[in-house]
Amino acid sequence: MKFFKTALLLASGTLVTACELKTGSTGPEILQDLLRYDERATDLGKALDAFDGSPETFDVVYGASGEQSQAAKRLIADCSTVGQLCRSDSKAIADELISHFDIDKSFLGTFASKKIMFRKIGKQDWVASFLIATKNNVDTLLPIMRSKVDIDDCCRVARFQANLTAIIVDAIDAYV
Repeated sequence: MKFFKTALLLASGTLVTACELKTGSTGPEILQDLLRYDERATDLGKALDAFDGSPETFDVVYGASGEQSQAAKRLIADCSTVGQLCRSDSKAIADELISHFDIDKSFLGTFASKKIMFRKIGKQDWVASFLIATKNNVDTLLPIMRSKVDIDDCCRVARFQANLTAIIVDAIDAYV
């Protein structure tokens, strides 16, 4: 019996150590994903700023939007596999996420403000689809993220989600 208890303790200790290592290594990975997303969203914003209604500049917007979508999907996938984050990772990730608000707000607003240009080249349906996909990504990612961060950061992420969702819905409403 004593051997069984010792073996059980060793096995559970190994499991805890593995979980701690996995949890400890995921915070930096999520931060990297957020930084990658930030870069792709910034690139999309620049492409939208340069969009002049021509098919050539639309191609740049289209490419940048694909990169931004891929970065969002990777972030969703990685967040889905993360365990509960430690306090320092939770705060760092929530801070980084919330710092993206202005970038997201900017590119979403630019889509709305350039509706006439997109319509002129027949791409308004594509924009509407992209914006709906963006909302779906937010609706998928942020509840997952809220479940991984601590309670204080969960409240901050929930406020971020409400504000971002309102802006996305406004942009979608401009196209549908």
